[in-house]
Amino acid sequence: MRLHLTALLPVGSIAGAPVLKAQEHGISRRVLCACASFAPDGTSAAATVDADGILLEITRPSGARLRLRLPLPFPADTQTFPQVRYQCRAYADQKAGLVAVGVLRNGFPQPDQMQVAVANIRTGAWIGNWTVGQDSGICSPSLAGFVEGAAVLAVSGIASVSQDGQRGAGIQHGRFLTLSFDPSGNQLTPVSAARTYSSDQELFPAFADARNNRLWVFRCTSVSVPLGHQPICPISPVALTGGELRAADFTPPMQGKKRTDLWFGASSFAAPNSGLVIFAEGGTLWAWTCKHTPLIAS
Repeated sequence: MRLHLTALLPVGSIAGAPVLKAQEHGISRRVLCACASFAPDGTSAAATVDADGILLEITRPSGARLRLRLPLPFPADTQTFPQVRYQCRAYADQKAGLVAVGVLRNGFPQPDQMQVAVANIRTGAWIGNWTVGQDSGICSPSLAGFVEGAAVLAVSGIASVSQDGQRGAGIQHGRFLTLSFDPSGNQLTPVSAARTYSSDQELFPAFADARNNRLWVFRCTSVSVPLGHQPICPISPVALTGGELRAADFTPPMQGKKRTDLWFGASSFAAPNSGLVIFAEGGTLWAWTCKHTPLIAS
């Protein structure tokens, strides 16, 4: 299989964040963010985002390659507002032959806003393009992927609250909201699924996993030991969409160690299936198998 990805070359930084340049038709472009996804058959989808918009490159195992362009719905001005950050997530759904890309514009002075774009791999055309902002009820929207292999996209994040008469201006800690859309951008009913997983005084990390329809909550509670010896977090699986179902908490075992021998609060996360979780903190990657337990009504 021949795999083609856009070449990324580091050339400097903006306010401490890396700045990359990509080559397209021999023209060097400043990359705001990039992401990729791989389907089980080996098809890859790589997205690079610059001031001109999204460049999506789809490469099949045969080597056949398809390029699609789509403009951004918001200004990409990193010179006037260097504190603005762009984040990209991509997901491939082989069964439906779709690729979804989510581009989040994050940072003052504009409220967070995310563009969701969906392409049909078989026809080589964009079939969906819409935006989700803080007025949706989510403070900082994030694309979570296709829900359990269906042609349903989940957009999720910490719930927002109205502040000074402006909807979505504040953060509602401990409450997670998920919106469902079809590939064309039509919002599905029920309008949203809300999960309250902690009080507003507890800032637990939570990771949306649409593929397994799970919200994985890391219940990290500090104890009175040195900062470098905080306990590993118990993990609580909750249904991301649908009814509010839960599974029993589990604590990743540390062979030959006590829970307070290591600091651990997950900063990145992946779940290949509902019985295997992979997460990382700093330069360390951890993988744990957990007994698959069905979600039940709470």
